Amino acid sequence: IGSFEGCTGIEFVDNIPKTVETIGDYAFYGCTRLRDVTLNEGLQYIGISCFEGCKSLTSIKLPSTLKVLREKAFRVCTALETVEFDDGIDFYDNFSYGFYNNVFDGCKSLHTVKLPMNSPGSFIIPMATFSWCSSLKSIKFPANTSRIDQLAFYRSGIENLDLTTITSNEIFVEGYYTFAACESLTSVTANGNFRFSNTSLY
Repeated sequence: IGSFEGCTGIEFVDNIPKTVETIGDYAFYGCTRLRDVTLNEGLQYIGISCFEGCKSLTSIKLPSTLKVLREKAFRVCTALETVEFDDGIDFYDNFSYGFYNNVFDGCKSLHTVKLPMNSPGSFIIPMATFSWCSSLKSIKFPANTSRIDQLAFYRSGIENLDLTTITSNEIFVEGYYTFAACESLTSVTANGNFRFSNTSLY
């Protein structure tokens, strides 16, 4: 699917054929009235800033066939409330990882996120994935989470950080400001398999 960037009259995207594998970079960027998107099974690639600034979009479900979710794909979708990853999503392809940074950055209404619980290999939460998501109070981490990158939850609304669901042999909370400025955060619970960088919690 090519570019409908700035088409402010579009309200719905559905009935995408199963043969569509790619929604390109900036395809629906700034479609401010777009409020309902149904992504097809068979979709493998969501491009850079694909739905960025779609300020009426309220929910999104990512299909099991998705391999690549590029940076800023849903950034500043300020009405987005729920995100569901299919449990079987596998972002690994030929040793590269297809979940990029800043995907939900600035989604200030986002309160419910269902991460993939049965994805093969390990799961990484990239840089600034949920930064500035001020309505996100809690999140359940997949057992195979291996890394949480810098700024991942910066200035989010996280209240109680429960990392005990993660059973990977070692989990690295990487880089600076991973959970910084989470002003509602009151407790952190973790198993003994974590490594925190010096600046990941402030």
